[in-house]
Amino acid sequence: QIACIVGPSKFSYSDQRLDGYYHALAEAGIALEETFIVQGDFRIQGGEMAMQQLLQLPERPTAVFACNDLMAIGAIKTIRQQGLHIPNDISIVGYDDIYLTQLLDPPLTTVAQPLSSITQEAMTLLLRQMNSKTAADSSTSSPHDAIEPKLIMRQSTAPQEVI
Repeated sequence: QIACIVGPSKFSYSDQRLDGYYHALAEAGIALEETFIVQGDFRIQGGEMAMQQLLQLPERPTAVFACNDLMAIGAIKTIRQQGLHIPNDISIVGYDDIYLTQLLDPPLTTVAQPLSSITQEAMTLLLRQMNSKTAADSSTSSPHDAIEPKLIMRQSTAPQEVI
């Protein structure tokens, strides 16, 4: 029973993270429950409001994937206000691995993006494009590999048996 607090669809990375949620559920053989997908706004307040919606469902989720760490922080606040405990009642995972996630109690499990690698790849592509003589030259450049995010396990998630 894994819910998703998704960001605004006007951002492509929001849709990509939602697609990742769909893919992970399918890969694990977990049925998609549309009511477990709620809209946030990538801010703490958006996470609070989305978590309130999830906690009002007849059957609440046992875990929540927030598409960024700020919404996860808001969700944690709401969970605590309802007298529930993380991770025993609800596990939570964020995305971005902002510094604050380590300081939370419990520290937030999150997905880290290798920002230095992303920055280096972007600069390499930009320089390659700037140095090419024509737009056609830049389109023939070699494809680059996707930069993989990394799951940072902390204490906001319970083992599967507990959930």
